[in-house]
Amino acid sequence: MSLFILFSALLVLAGSLFATYPLFKKQRALAIGVMIGLPLMTFGLYKIVGTPQAFDASTLQQQDEPAPDLNSALSALQAELTAHPDNTEGWVLLARTKMTMGSFQEADAAFKQAIMLAPDDPDLKAERAEVLLRLSKDRSFSPEAVDLLKQALEQNPDHERALFLMGMHLLQQGDFPQAETYLNKLLPRLNGEAATALREQINIARKQQGKPALEQNVLAATMPIRHISKYRYRWINRWHPA
Repeated sequence: MSLFILFSALLVLAGSLFATYPLFKKQRALAIGVMIGLPLMTFGLYKIVGTPQAFDASTLQQQDEPAPDLNSALSALQAELTAHPDNTEGWVLLARTKMTMGSFQEADAAFKQAIMLAPDDPDLKAERAEVLLRLSKDRSFSPEAVDLLKQALEQNPDHERALFLMGMHLLQQGDFPQAETYLNKLLPRLNGEAATALREQINIARKQQGKPALEQNVLAATMPIRHISKYRYRWINRWHPA
């Protein structure tokens, strides 16, 4: 059994190395993060919804069933949460999975449970605020979503997703000076496509105030000398204002 687990772990690590090799040459820090994070996420999910008995040779001989698909894994996770409703990690995993799938009603319900169990986590509040935005028919921030963003920023004034979403809310409301303030606070943390997308929103606020557009060279001068993956800030790149 222990040999099988070791072999499985080596397979996951080998797959991670193969998948991240091209990335390693250009973005070493990100590649290392993926190499470490992917195995941890794999075994973390297995810990929540897996079946340790499956490693037993006699069990393997008795079973001849196809590997479970995503729906089966989600059903197993939901069954786990029904049996253990205080499993914070399980609720977070369910919420983020449902959000990725576009099942925003279910994502909202799961985030709500996760926040009840982890009220001091600003990440969950900012993520639920985005879910509420996506549930809105006119793509606007509800009072509840705004309150969640305020709570997240009270707990972490530098929270990046909360800064961005609050800036977009203020932009929608026509409070252009405040919108620019929030978005400018986030800007020095970004570069690449994420910074370009954010600069477009800042320039909308500046134009409404009669200010000139923020130039590219000004943006570059404010950025730290480091590379940030565009995937880390995909919630900026996918923004589509109402």
